[in-house]
Order: sequence, then C-alpha cells, then structure tokens
Amino acid sequence: MHHLSYQHIRVSQDEVAGDRPGVYAAVTCIGTSPATAVVMAVGDNGGTVSEARNALSKNMAGIIRFDDQ
Repeated sequence: MHHLSYQHIRVSQDEVAGDRPGVYAAVTCIGTSPATAVVMAVGDNGGTVSEARNALSKNMAGIIRFDDQ
C-alpha cells in the first residue's frame, strides 16, 4: 500500500487497510489453500475505485508471506 501512495495504513491480525484520495481500501485473506486475498475498495467515483482496486490487486499478485504467529 505504501508503494501505491496509500496513507493512514492500518495493519491488524485480520486485514491491512488504508486510504488515498477518493478511495478507502482493505485487504484480507480467506482460509483457502493456497491462501486467497480479498481486495475491497470503496469511494464516490466508481472509475477511480476500480482503478485503485485493480492496481492494488495486481501489485499483490504472487506475493507470499509466511508468519510464524
């Protein structure tokens, strides 16, 4: 999210969320094997929101992180 200029980024056990002008986005993971990320975005302008969601999804594709938590 930093790479895509999101601000006010919050990281919790369940999600990573942040905002950028006109868009609030959140990413969570569902318990499949392999894990599946769910990327959600909202805002007033559908085109802006779709572009932001697609960019975030594309930048996340293929990222694998294993935590020993």
